[in-house]
Amino acid sequence: MCHQAVRSETGPADHLAYQMRFSVDAVTPVFSPHGSDIDSYARMIGLCGASTEFRQHLASAIDLCLLVHSFDRKRFSDVRKEVLRVAKAAVTASGKLREMAAALTALGYARLTSLLHLRNELTASDRPPIEIDGLIAEAERLDCLAQIARSHADWLRSRDLGGRPKLFCYETLVRQLAAVYKAATGYEATVTWSPHRDDFGGPFVGFVEALLPKVVELARANGRPFEHPAKKLARGEYIKKTLADARTTRK
Repeated sequence: MCHQAVRSETGPADHLAYQMRFSVDAVTPVFSPHGSDIDSYARMIGLCGASTEFRQHLASAIDLCLLVHSFDRKRFSDVRKEVLRVAKAAVTASGKLREMAAALTALGYARLTSLLHLRNELTASDRPPIEIDGLIAEAERLDCLAQIARSHADWLRSRDLGGRPKLFCYETLVRQLAAVYKAATGYEATVTWSPHRDDFGGPFVGFVEALLPKVVELARANGRPFEHPAKKLARGEYIKKTLADARTTRK
């Protein structure tokens, strides 16, 4: 059955978007949302074609996987400590900005000549103005960053099994494509078992299988392979387990 893409309020990679904003420059390839083959990917999951939204979501998901692949892998516990440092620094910076906003607000009621002169200097037109509303807005963004970082720290704590995830990039790919699939179709990604072929299948498995070679090709720019199960049956088992883990995490 052919159906239109379901509109999603957020992109599939929104929960990790802050990583992309603050990442250092790296040799990270980009998945183009304008490729003609994207229409075939869309039809594989029952869409009539690739809408602009589908193309953007898919490109965002693949680019995130490639970005993750470009990172050095560390233990979850080590990454969690660094994420908590971000949260702590964001809270501190937010507090200082609010303190500054309060001090400038108090200065605005000054009547003494010296304080009036200082206030005029702060608002002079020949330099970027210091706006109290801007300070508060930046403090609120930092509060949001701290909240996101703490949320990721909690997730990393639940995932830390004492070692490095062997196929973390492939797991990220499956999770991101599952989000794209749901945003496009309105249905959860699933895996079916075919006793006739003695293999896993279904539209979502085909979707992942079709995109994997392209991701592997782009990942070569980082100078190391995109690790994934070598056999299709093993990949099907891994996809099934990843989706089950994702459902458990959401509960």
